[in-house]
This record gives sequence, C-alpha cells and structure tokens, in this order.
Amino acid sequence: MGTRGLVRLISVMSFTSAILSGFAVYWAHQAYVSAARTNLAALSASENALTAAASCQEGTLLLSR
Repeated sequence: MGTRGLVRLISVMSFTSAILSGFAVYWAHQAYVSAARTNLAALSASENALTAAASCQEGTLLLSR
C-alpha cells in the first residue's frame, strides 16, 4: 500500500468516525428527550394526584361542617 492508499484509508476512517459520532449524538439526544418526557409525565401525574387529594380533603371538610 502506497502513500496515497494510506491517506485514502485514513480519510475514509475519519469520515466513518464522524458519521458514527453524529449518530451517537443523535441517539444520546433522543434518550435525553425521552427521559424528559417521562419526567414531565411523572410530574403531571403527581400534580393530578395532589389535586385529587386536595379536592377530597376539601370535600371532607365541607361534609364535617
């Protein structure tokens, strides 16, 4: 393998590495977005539960009067 072949091989390897790095960044971003959506859903469910508990407590207070 001559110098040109070696340069071409290194160029192809660098290009492939850049593409794989791009995919890794994309997958990491997708995982981050998925985790953020899961956390948002959990917060929403928690808020709904707290609202329901507060409503029950208000109803209990009204009934006890």
